[in-house]
Amino acid sequence: MKRILLFASVSLLLIQCKKNVELPELAKDNDYIFFDLKDRVCEINQKVTILDKSNFTIDEKNATYIFNSFGYLVKDSIYNNQNVLVETNTFEKLNFPLTKKQFIAADNFILSETIYDSLNNIAHFKKSTNKNQIIEEQKNTFSDNFLVREDYFTSGSASPLKVVKIVRNGEIMKSKVIYSQSLQILDSIAYEYDKNEIVKETHFNKNKQITSSQLFTYDGKKITSVIYLDADGKEEATENFKYNQNNDLIYKSSFAVSDNSTYEEINVYNKQNKIEKSETKLNGNVLISTTYQYDDKNNILKYEVNNFNNKEKFDKTFIYTFDNKGNWISKDVSFNNIPTYKVTRKIKYCNE
Repeated sequence: MKRILLFASVSLLLIQCKKNVELPELAKDNDYIFFDLKDRVCEINQKVTILDKSNFTIDEKNATYIFNSFGYLVKDSIYNNQNVLVETNTFEKLNFPLTKKQFIAADNFILSETIYDSLNNIAHFKKSTNKNQIIEEQKNTFSDNFLVREDYFTSGSASPLKVVKIVRNGEIMKSKVIYSQSLQILDSIAYEYDKNEIVKETHFNKNKQITSSQLFTYDGKKITSVIYLDADGKEEATENFKYNQNNDLIYKSSFAVSDNSTYEEINVYNKQNKIEKSETKLNGNVLISTTYQYDDKNNILKYEVNNFNNKEKFDKTFIYTFDNKGNWISKDVSFNNIPTYKVTRKIKYCNE
């Protein structure tokens, strides 16, 4: 009897210890913010159930998301609606930058694979057929952690079809030169800087003649305007940008000289930094207007789109249920009041 009680006491202690596992301090730039998660989540299994198969505007997919104890996403697996794996992404364990991306065919064959370095630059890319034949490949070379060369290959080619050489002065990229397979210059780009920001980009053809150029202005690190010039230095188009205090784009205008047209994008954000309204205009006339509504947890409840150009209007609404941690575990989605699909999430917490 004592032995049974002792075993029960030890088992209870182990259970309590398991529940009270000490987790490391959550990283300040953790990925829970992007997923709107509360508490320490280690894994999410998400499933989509289609309710109205006549609606083909569904952009949700089945997925598994795995986080480490610091709150960083370390792997995700994406599945189609037939639950066939179509993509996997892996991330560094202590940093967010993507390290590998794979697109996978229905027979579990890797159609393409992209490897990234710690600066999120593409180090190696290859695209293959289902017979494991490489049809496209890109290999990049770095020096002092900076990209200095890009080599592009095609099927069966031992030498690169195209080579891009980058001239640097430390962190500053001075120019790019694009070569053909025979190492003849196809195109080149020269960059001019002010306070480490590119203020001019000039393109040249193989005869070293200017074909176009771009002029940039900044507010701090943010680009506020771009002027596009033709080969003779005449203005072809301009773009202007404005941002809010959170660095979100609130206004963009594009002007084309050829037809004297102005295209505008306007975004309005609420106090929680969620987009509330967006508009696109052409020559002052609204083409598309979209409004957004949220609940007190900042979950999207509804967005409504008015396409004045095509005289179309539709809305998308969301209904949630939540677990005791405050994370949503089901989401019912309707288009124009017609139930269209349902998303369910099984959430595994790190201290469970």
